[in-house]
Amino acid sequence: MRRTICFLVLALAAMLSASSASADTACTAGNLSSIMGTSCNIGPIQFTFTSLYAVYNVTNDATGQVSDNLNFAASDFYLAPTTDGFTLTLLNGPQLMSASPGNIAGEDVFLSYNLLLLDPSLYVTGESVTSPGLSATGSGRHSFATVTGWTTSQYFGQIYGGTVIDNNFGTVTSYPFVYRGGPNEPLSAGLSDPGVIGLLLTAYSGNNAYWSGSTDVSFTTAPVPEPRLLVMLTIGLLGLAGASLWKQLA
Repeated sequence: MRRTICFLVLALAAMLSASSASADTACTAGNLSSIMGTSCNIGPIQFTFTSLYAVYNVTNDATGQVSDNLNFAASDFYLAPTTDGFTLTLLNGPQLMSASPGNIAGEDVFLSYNLLLLDPSLYVTGESVTSPGLSATGSGRHSFATVTGWTTSQYFGQIYGGTVIDNNFGTVTSYPFVYRGGPNEPLSAGLSDPGVIGLLLTAYSGNNAYWSGSTDVSFTTAPVPEPRLLVMLTIGLLGLAGASLWKQLA
C-alpha cells in the first residue's frame, strides 16, 4: 500500500515537472525550414512550429479564374527569436499587391505553432502581432491589409486580435488581443495551446496592398497568484518527499 501511494505521488510530481524537462534548447535565428517540426524555447515558453500555408495569386473578378498562382515554402522565410517572441520575415522582401483592372491580387501567410509554458510561477496572459508599414491604398473597391494572431480556446482562453487597414472606408482598426468564449484562464505551466499568426493582403482592381515582409509576434506573462503557486510548490515538495520514501522502501 505504501509503495502504491509513493508511486502515485511520484507520478504526479513527474507530470508537473515534465514541461520543464521536455525541451531545454533555446530557439536560434535561422531559415524557417530548419525550425519546422522542432521544439525550442524563447524565454519561459516552448514553441513547436507545425505548419505553414503561404500563397500568392491573381484572380479574375468576373470569372473566378486563378492565374499567377505561387506557393511559398518554409525555406522562403526567416525566423528570429526576440526577448518575448519572434519575428517572421519573408526572404523575398516587401510585398506589394497591385491588381490590374478586372483582377484581384492577394497573398496569404499562415504560420501554425504550439506553445507550452515552462515556468510554473508564470501565466501567459496576452499576445501582440504587429507589422510596421502595413498599408492599403486606392479608390473604389476594397483593398485591405491584415495581420492577426489567435490561439484556440483549449487552455489559453481564445485570444484574437490584430490590425486591419481598409482603403475603402479609410480606416485603420486595431483589434485588442482579448479573451473570448467565457472566463477561460490564461495559459499556465504544463499546458499547451495551438496558435496561428496570419497575414492577408488583398487588392481589388486598380488598388494596392503592402506588407514590409516582416511581422513581429510577442507574448506577455504575469506571476501566478500566490495561493495557486503555493499549491504547486506544495505538490512539488510532496513529490520530493515521495521520492525519498520510495528509496527507503526499495
